Amino acid sequence: SGQLEADSGNIGVLGEQIALVDATVDASGDAGGGTVLIGGDELGNGAVPNAAATIIDENSVVQADARDTGNGGKIVAWGTNLLRSAGQLFARGGANSGDGGFIETSSLGLLDVRTTPDVSAVNGAGGLWLLDPANIRIVAGNGLTNIDNTPGTPAIPEMIIPGTPEIPPTTGPGGEIIPGIPGTPDVIIPGTPATPSIFSAGAAPPDSILGVDLITDALTGGANVEIRTTGNTPGDGNITLETFLGANNTGNGSLSLIADGAINLLDTIQFPELSNLTLTANGDIISNSGIFLTGDGSGSIGNLSLTSVLGEINLASNFITIGGTVSINADGNITVPNNLRVSGDVSATSNQGVISLGDLFITTINGSTGDGSVDVIANGDITVGGGLS
Repeated sequence: SGQLEADSGNIGVLGEQIALVDATVDASGDAGGGTVLIGGDELGNGAVPNAAATIIDENSVVQADARDTGNGGKIVAWGTNLLRSAGQLFARGGANSGDGGFIETSSLGLLDVRTTPDVSAVNGAGGLWLLDPANIRIVAGNGLTNIDNTPGTPAIPEMIIPGTPEIPPTTGPGGEIIPGIPGTPDVIIPGTPATPSIFSAGAAPPDSILGVDLITDALTGGANVEIRTTGNTPGDGNITLETFLGANNTGNGSLSLIADGAINLLDTIQFPELSNLTLTANGDIISNSGIFLTGDGSGSIGNLSLTSVLGEINLASNFITIGGTVSINADGNITVPNNLRVSGDVSATSNQGVISLGDLFITTINGSTGDGSVDVIANGDITVGGGLS
């Protein structure tokens, strides 16, 4: 707890276990934000030591703002085994000019982020929020609230105080009876179980869980969001979207999902003014629902890029509507069985497999020109099962 300040400077909060509780850490400056490293540097790399566990509670504030002009600074919150972040993190661009900064919240173990960092800029481009877990599931809502700041206690075992044995009656020297003394039972004092430390990940699930509201809040504010998985044990590097992801974003930000394993989209992605949606995976990319990036009619907004380095791409969606361009690249098969409507150029390349397309329409979307081209290249067969216009 307490306060650390370095005007546009560098602040390191480093150690094996770190907890910011009711703390303020501020590296803001008039002409640009500074750097704050909490538990490590970007992606756990660099010369500074990495913390095993890092906690930022809901009453803590970390800032690297540009107050007047210049770009927001850099904040990294890292815990190799555990990162729990419920505080307020800011790396905003200057009020008069400057872009948003860079904020990373990452862990190779349990990643538990409960608030959206702010990398906005009122007179510049939004910054970047980076998350780097092992596996991650994107679920409804905004995650849990509040962090238990208790230090944890060890288990206290049950204690037994032995009783006393019975002493029977005896006969005195004059023949009198001396009463006996009854025995007493053992006294059992119950034990208490251990309580976890704030630095304990507990029975960590194989996947970190991120509330979808945190992503949409960032994109609505104009930020760029990148979720990158490492595939470190116990995860395989998968990213799974389990709920609707969409908002009326106003800042033309971008969303990148970069998976060491596979990407599975179990629900719809829908943004009217997202600049770019980029999905890159070493494994397969599978979409079971729609993707709608309608754009603003300029042709530079609403672009979709899909790349499977070693796997296949299967867009088994009912509808995909893209106001910009579409680029699909896979080592294996590419399957787009249903309605694909695009305003700009479409390119699909399969290095080792076949390409199967359903209906493909180059058309006007949200006032765009609808004059794109189609370029399809495959090592195997190319099949167009529906309309092509």
